[in-house]
Amino acid sequence: MLGSVDGKSNILCVTRITTIENWTFKIPPKYLDCQHHVDLIKTAAFAKVKNISLQRNQFRKNSQEKTEQINITKIAIDLVIEKYTGKTTNAEQWIASSEKECELLHIDRSDKKIELLKLCIENSATDWYSCTLLKLTADTEWTQWRDSFCNTFISKGWSSIKYAMQYEYISGSLLEYSIKKEKLLLQIRKTIDSDTLIDLIAMRLRNEIIEKIDREKLQRTEDLHNEIGKLEYLATKKNKDTKKTKVNTDNKKNKTPCKICKHKEKGTRFHYEDECWFKDQNKQGRREKNINNLALDVDLSTDDPKYLMCHH
Repeated sequence: MLGSVDGKSNILCVTRITTIENWTFKIPPKYLDCQHHVDLIKTAAFAKVKNISLQRNQFRKNSQEKTEQINITKIAIDLVIEKYTGKTTNAEQWIASSEKECELLHIDRSDKKIELLKLCIENSATDWYSCTLLKLTADTEWTQWRDSFCNTFISKGWSSIKYAMQYEYISGSLLEYSIKKEKLLLQIRKTIDSDTLIDLIAMRLRNEIIEKIDREKLQRTEDLHNEIGKLEYLATKKNKDTKKTKVNTDNKKNKTPCKICKHKEKGTRFHYEDECWFKDQNKQGRREKNINNLALDVDLSTDDPKYLMCHH
């Protein structure tokens, strides 16, 4: 307890702070007033000291243990890894990335890792979590949860590898294709080198696009993304040409006169015969004609006496 500047009142002050390693830090005079230490005056330890009657220039030592409360929900919001849905290509790589995040955030306890895992998964992976929680519980060692996750979701076949290797550019944004292709390749093999990545991405582009990229200038995949981004106009032009060709083809087909309309003497009309208004009428006329012919054939082939008499 120290006196104020005018000496008329007493001020509860914080004069020094000592750590558990016995490092002592003196507080500068202008920050002695406890009102400058907002977080400190909120603690229960400070409240006890405040309630004790101290005389001026009387000091009291007090210890405050550092308690670390980990807000897992808040941490999950700040994670840089994508949520696992059960369809992510490389489950082992994903779980390794999540462990790296825990290491960076100083999350060492198994129960906290398991709690964080729940907030980082979606869809079918949440069903796995609920099932595993019944078998292992949240107090089990993290390594058992990790093994269960890997055994459940790691793909042991060729499907994910085939999809990543065969993924190719068809239409749309060139840059979006390039980035997604790189992501797919890294998901199946994170250690793949930059040169191989560049080659695999480029080989699934159209020839007229590849020929405009100087391979010698590409050192990183970012260089390829940059060059591909400059060629977006080729993709736009190709899409426009495709639409124009389709329209021209349709117009060319429509320039052929409808034979049904011409036969019915309805004038020269340009449309598909399948869409002709008189198509059904034409078919009906043909059916009637066939029926009449059939009836006539029957009449001529009958042995009716009146026809025989006419013959004589």
